[in-house]
Amino acid sequence: MTMILIVSVFLTFLLSKPGFSSSSLQMKTGLSLSTPNDSKDLFLVVGNRVSLSYSLMLRKGGTGLIGIKNQRIVFSVENSDNLEKVPDEEIIDLPEEESCPASDMKDAELAEVLTNFTVEVRGVKAGRSVIWTSSIPNTIDTADSSITLHIKKSKTVEDFINIIGWLSFILWSISFYPQIYNNFKRKSVAGLNIDFVVFNVVGFALYSCFNLNLLFNKEIQEEYISLHPGGVIPVELNDVVFSVHATLAASITLTQCVLLDRAGQKMSSPCQMSLILTAVLVVVVVSLASCGYMTWLGCLY
Repeated sequence: MTMILIVSVFLTFLLSKPGFSSSSLQMKTGLSLSTPNDSKDLFLVVGNRVSLSYSLMLRKGGTGLIGIKNQRIVFSVENSDNLEKVPDEEIIDLPEEESCPASDMKDAELAEVLTNFTVEVRGVKAGRSVIWTSSIPNTIDTADSSITLHIKKSKTVEDFINIIGWLSFILWSISFYPQIYNNFKRKSVAGLNIDFVVFNVVGFALYSCFNLNLLFNKEIQEEYISLHPGGVIPVELNDVVFSVHATLAASITLTQCVLLDRAGQKMSSPCQMSLILTAVLVVVVVSLASCGYMTWLGCLY
């Protein structure tokens, strides 16, 4: 049973999106638009503004903007109602001598920044918005320039939610240890319901699988957002830390049930049947998701 759960976690957690292939024209020019790594996901409070930074890069061996007229960066927004109007486009107007032919680059340099520009946006409604860019003409690789904005109603409310979440994690996590200590001190688990411990391990393991994927797996996040446009991922870091810790703590208690004196207690028949059914269900839904007959989000639910 434990191996089945571990396999299901890795199958979903390691799933990745297919890569992006640049067009031949983009390969020729060597131009790409990117944002700093720490700016891919930004948190914004309703009423506040944020400046989005972009860099136009020229890869060594590319022709740059030579011979290209009226180069424009066009912006498109998912859930644009959450934001004050975003500029339609940014015009790239560089003299040819400043578009830096690759032959002028130092040998050690693989890419050079041609120009930087910023776009200011303001949140007007709580939710999630994504800003994409494209180029006209299609000479610039913009695959690395999307920015996701998570817009919150109030920083005070958000901080309060985080405090309550971490406080809940601490208090609930502490509650596991008196039983573990008591079992160790008595060298016995007599009186502790083994079915309860088994269900705890299985339940928290599956809960961890759900939380880990919703928070870290991009494909599953996209599936969730497609079902809830404008919504936000309903899992926080404290949810992940709690569920993983609870799985470990419950597993320690289960190990004690195996190694220490049980006073004749054993797992009940209904519990054994429930474990078998759960194992079969996990194998079936993971297989269906792997073969494309259902989404990974549906598998997790």
